[in-house]
Amino acid sequence: MRRVIKKETANSNDRGAVLVELALMLPLLAILLLGIINMGLVVREHQVLQNAAREGARFSTLETNRMDTSDAPGTRADEIRDRVIVYLALHFADVSAGNRQTITANQEYQYDITIAGVDVGDLTIDQAYDIIIDSSTTPPKKESGSEVTVTYDRAVLIPGAPFFPFNNITITGKAVFRNLY
Repeated sequence: MRRVIKKETANSNDRGAVLVELALMLPLLAILLLGIINMGLVVREHQVLQNAAREGARFSTLETNRMDTSDAPGTRADEIRDRVIVYLALHFADVSAGNRQTITANQEYQYDITIAGVDVGDLTIDQAYDIIIDSSTTPPKKESGSEVTVTYDRAVLIPGAPFFPFNNITITGKAVFRNLY
């Protein structure tokens, strides 16, 4: 004769244990989900800044946009800045640039970037950037290029959370193109 083994059914204690496990794991899963969303947004915004810097550097290399001493100081830089701001405005809401600041005497300009009324970054334009073509010669063979750098300080999704050692992430887009003049 065979022995019949009775299966145990789930009782209320087992269901309570499942609820406790869910209560312990749900905050961790929520933090993981927010981290994934935050990282995706950071990667997207880095790509937008990189493309905006590329657009500004490409526009800066054209002969008609050459910044020289015969122009009123910064007029060409303002046109390049406007090109970058227009690109950024397609992806961010309410983007503008502040007043121009000359960094060096060799036509390098910097602007403050404002997104939705908050100062969040900088735009730097340098048309006297040295691109090393051949480093094997002495002195190295160089050509002139345009460098555009866009920086953006972005707040994380959960600011001030005790498990994050930071509240802001600085994202930088940088592009260098050889000048066509």
